[in-house]
Amino acid sequence: MKTRRSFLPENLKASLYKTYTYKIFRHGKHIGAFVLLIFILLIAGWIRIQAVPNIPEGQFTSLDAYFHYWQVERIAEQGKLPTRDMHRWLPLGRNLEQTLPFYAYVLAYFHKVLGVFFPNVSLYNIVFFAPVCCFLIGVAVQFKNYTEVCEFMLLKTNWN
Repeated sequence: MKTRRSFLPENLKASLYKTYTYKIFRHGKHIGAFVLLIFILLIAGWIRIQAVPNIPEGQFTSLDAYFHYWQVERIAEQGKLPTRDMHRWLPLGRNLEQTLPFYAYVLAYFHKVLGVFFPNVSLYNIVFFAPVCCFLIGVAVQFKNYTEVCEFMLLKTNWN
């Protein structure tokens, strides 16, 4: 019986084998980083929401949250913010056309979308947990950027 001859030289076979195992190792490294990221985010989120049972319903832990809640409430009720906020800079009021209320619009429309799937979620809950979610998204983005920079630095030092 004839044995099959390989069309690839032995040194090319070894090179392909090394490349293939390197790719597997590299993907395994990214999976490990992803699992580590999820673990860090879960612990960070758990730490940030530990004090929730101690906070009375309808109260926030910062003054900015009351302002954002007011803005989100106006957007949810009227569809947009009024042009003047008469609660600030009395007697003239604050011109809201000069501000950037992106955060309030995101929370208001997120509440509308989430309300379709979960009708019992209140606007207060959305505004209350939004800083924790934004914090976790920020940590995830920073972690991804950090791993890319570290990988670039490691590859750069290996190339020299």
